Order: sequence, then C-alpha cells, then structure tokens
Amino acid sequence: MGLITGMDEAGYGPNLGPLVVAVTVWEVPGDPHDADLWEAFAPAVCRQAEPASGRVHIADSKEVHQASKGLSALERSAQAVLALAGTP
Repeated sequence: MGLITGMDEAGYGPNLGPLVVAVTVWEVPGDPHDADLWEAFAPAVCRQAEPASGRVHIADSKEVHQASKGLSALERSAQAVLALAGTP
C-alpha cells in the first residue's frame, strides 16, 4: 500500500484572490510508482474535452477554461469532483 500526493496552486489576481492551494492524497495498492490513476479513472474522466463521452474533463484549468466560451466547462468539472467528495 502506498500514497500518491498531488498539489497545485493558482494565483489569479483580483478574479480569484491572491492564492489558492489544493492538495490531494490517494492511497493505492502496491508501489505508488506503478499506479496509473488516469487508467484507473478512465471510465469517468478524460484529459481532453470529450462532451459526448459523458466523462469529466480533468486537466490544468488553463486547458479546461477558455475565456471566449465562459466558465461552464470549468464549473462542470469542479462541481462533479465536489459532488464525488460529498460537498454540495
């Protein structure tokens, strides 16, 4: 049993605030170096936007959010992850 830890930060000035930091920890069987979370979650998430697939687009916010298209894609991904975490 091992742990995979991920951390990300965003600083977006007056639109988001001075700094946002998020940390996530995943417990995986065996050696964490052998774990592939993209493969494990492939039925539910995708790295590239695939609206027809029904999967959640998970990537860097700069890839998910396009100013010309509004915040809906970024909101959809964030709300899906929050719902899975039990946050209303």
